[in-house]
Amino acid sequence: MIRSQAAVSGLQDCLALEHEAIWVYAYLGARIPGADEAARRAFGNHRQSRDVLIAMLRASASAQPAPRADYDVMKVKTLGQANAVAASLEAKNAAAYLSLVGASEDEDRKFAIDTLRRAALAILVWGGKPSAFPGLPA
Repeated sequence: MIRSQAAVSGLQDCLALEHEAIWVYAYLGARIPGADEAARRAFGNHRQSRDVLIAMLRASASAQPAPRADYDVMKVKTLGQANAVAASLEAKNAAAYLSLVGASEDEDRKFAIDTLRRAALAILVWGGKPSAFPGLPA
């Protein structure tokens, strides 16, 4: 499939955030009592999204950002802090997928909309506030 440069850039941004989400949820699930079940579900959802994004970028013969070695969550020690970090992460994901909705077409757009919806729901799971327009600044 031929994708615009804006769509490829959006896919790459989303993939970078999926790498971060996978790392963060693995950390939260393993280290924060009470976060393990929600973190395990989120981890699986983000791995699935990551795999789809990698396939899309490969199909476009486009570069795929690699995961970083670590992400800044080492100060997270309580369930409340974990909830705040996760809700913030999902808000970043929602913003990235909303941007991808505008830059993509057809099946890519459907994927972006579905993943944006999932991020909006995840914000609520982690105690974030509902938004009339997920992904837009409050």
